[in-house]
Amino acid sequence: MTESFIKPTFGDKIYEVESKLENYITIFIPTYKNEHLLLACVKSCLEQTYNKINVVVFDNGYRENKGSLQKDLARFNDERLFYKNNNTNIDLYGNFYLILSVASETSRFMLITADIVLTKSSVEKLNIAYNLDDSINLAFGKTLVRDINTTQLSSEFQDGDENYIQSGWPYKKSSFYNSNTIIQYFFSLNNLNSELSHFSFINALIDGSLIKSIGLTRPPLLWHGGEEYLTLKILSFSKSISILNETLYFLYTNNQRLGLAERPNLLNYTRYEPILNEFNYLKNYEPILISRNISIFRLNIFLIFKIVYTMVRYPGMIFLITFDLIKLTLRTFLVLSPLQILLYIKNKT
Repeated sequence: MTESFIKPTFGDKIYEVESKLENYITIFIPTYKNEHLLLACVKSCLEQTYNKINVVVFDNGYRENKGSLQKDLARFNDERLFYKNNNTNIDLYGNFYLILSVASETSRFMLITADIVLTKSSVEKLNIAYNLDDSINLAFGKTLVRDINTTQLSSEFQDGDENYIQSGWPYKKSSFYNSNTIIQYFFSLNNLNSELSHFSFINALIDGSLIKSIGLTRPPLLWHGGEEYLTLKILSFSKSISILNETLYFLYTNNQRLGLAERPNLLNYTRYEPILNEFNYLKNYEPILISRNISIFRLNIFLIFKIVYTMVRYPGMIFLITFDLIKLTLRTFLVLSPLQILLYIKNKT
């Protein structure tokens, strides 16, 4: 017997997310005033080789676009496409959390932003990777970044794509891994600039019951780095993840954001936001990380190095992190260092 979760009316239709028995996957897309990109994103979703999908657009700019986006989406004339308008603008992270609250009722879902175009077999390949082992909660693929000013919106590979491959991809083999691996990878020199967009809950295929079990709420998050914080939180409650050594998404952005975001302005606040989120994550999730046999001492040492590196490179706003650096340093060397030594002696004996 087919089960389904009945959700509120989205536009003129009832949105039903099929149960895991039917192998349905829901793709959620938050958007705000970027119709050009959004329509290309939706088109790539509806053209997937894996067709047991629902696509749900959450429109944060409904009042400003006067319902025009809803009319444009209706032209796709696809029963798998649903539209939800937010009567007020609840900001980017408000939209993310609204989607996650709905996604908790699904079996599997993806959350992709409107500037993403999926390759035609993305969902199919992610689904295969997701089913490799019963312990897997997330599946990740590679992202290829394109310059929106010089590249056509397309779900196909194009000449010149090799120039835009995003850095920070350590895995050359498609397989499933302990999620501790990615948590530790976030706190390593590979993530010195906090740009590991490959390993973000955005674009990943996620187990909806995992989101429900975490009971995600809306804590005060900073803009840049909030995605990283949420990803780390999700990973903290995941046993295994699946990684595909293959490009599954095209991210369209302007040429100033290609590759690592250097943000050379010394007074730019965004360089400190991910650090503050990483600091709060280690502080709030220390017991869980210890229970998972992750060395808090090692993660803290990296974060101390990263804070100092950022303060030297972007000195304009060091007051944002100075007191946290002092607290982190004292705790690391006065508490965690002796604990690390005792654990080492215990393991040796």
